[in-house]
Amino acid sequence: MLGAVAKRRSPGSSGSGRDGGLVGMPRVAILTAHEGRMDPVSQACTATKRCYAAAYPKEVTFILDTTPYSLKTRRHPTWNRVLACHKHLPQVDWLLYLDSDIAMLNHSIRMGDFLRQLHPQSFLVWTAGQRGFNA
Repeated sequence: MLGAVAKRRSPGSSGSGRDGGLVGMPRVAILTAHEGRMDPVSQACTATKRCYAAAYPKEVTFILDTTPYSLKTRRHPTWNRVLACHKHLPQVDWLLYLDSDIAMLNHSIRMGDFLRQLHPQSFLVWTAGQRGFNA
């Protein structure tokens, strides 16, 4: 899934500056949910997300959610992303969900610059992949 699952708090609310954030900057988290042992590709891709967040520590945090949701719900682990987003979304203004096998390669694009390009009433953003939506 290459979509950015995003939520903006109330209109005009964009970060309070607490938790080391900049005043006026939205609180953004990159979230990856992964259950079980990570293969080498997922480990490498997860490292790229950690590096991106480390490059912009006052703007972005990285969350690796390893909660075994499927043990409780008896659903396929694919559903973990929905439960993980539900769990972490209230803590931030914007949440970017990326599967564990997705790498962030261009670290020169700041998350705030990307978000400023969106319509002010945007709440959800998806990518348009070559083969359509990937869930």
